[in-house]
Amino acid sequence: TTSVVLADSSSRVSRMSTDSLTRPHHLCSSIEKRNASFVVFNKRCTHQGILDNIIIFQDDYEVYITTVLSALGAHLGVVNTVLGDHVFTSFNTSKRCVNYMTAAAAAAVDVKETLSRRNITISAGVSSGWAYCGPLGNSELKSLATVGPSVVTASYLERYCNSRDFSILCTGYIYKETAHAFTLKVVLTKLAIPGVESVVLIYEILDMDRTTLNDVEWMYQLQGKEWDRYNEGGRNYLLGKTEEAMRILSNVENSPLGATEIALLEMIKDGKEVDVRALV
Repeated sequence: TTSVVLADSSSRVSRMSTDSLTRPHHLCSSIEKRNASFVVFNKRCTHQGILDNIIIFQDDYEVYITTVLSALGAHLGVVNTVLGDHVFTSFNTSKRCVNYMTAAAAAAVDVKETLSRRNITISAGVSSGWAYCGPLGNSELKSLATVGPSVVTASYLERYCNSRDFSILCTGYIYKETAHAFTLKVVLTKLAIPGVESVVLIYEILDMDRTTLNDVEWMYQLQGKEWDRYNEGGRNYLLGKTEEAMRILSNVENSPLGATEIALLEMIKDGKEVDVRALV
């Protein structure tokens, strides 16, 4: 499965992405295999009235694209292409980004939080891993191409997000690198994604960077730590380690997430099988 994305060279976004490839500080002057992160954004249409009113549709779309570009600029990401409401982006491909997993997650959260204040909702899939990256095309049509299973995974996560009540979903690799900074919740489903060898464990990114919390927001920080325990229990459950999951979740006294943890415990005790969703 490939995910080569090319944009019309007349597009403002594709011009920015293509032109940036020629700058000296960029990494990819030819196709290279790189470790990178990928975010696929999708602007959700909240109601039919937006589509019926072309002015509202144009205004919302401009705000959406502007917000994505602003987040990418702040977190050293680049646009690969824009296909309708979908914006394919990457981190540490043509532009150096050392902490590319955290940057990708932060960009996704920034876009979500900024657009929510305008009553615009998004779905986003965030993944990380290797991909072939570099300029692909000819003198008339060229863009930064990213090809590989991690690109496919980000796209499928966005699709799963959009079909369920999620806003941002990420893979376990992103979780491991960003759990110290963001509040994430394990999703009690395993995804079988075409072209990806192993079944994928996924997490929902719930809110902004924990390290930015002030003293007034200490309760949110406490809840973030409780999610860490819930995630550990849920991850063991997904991996078939039911006894370990029950041990981790057994002490729910004074827990802000007591009801949530109890619900998971009851699910484990009832012997409910893990849901594996095959995406096509």
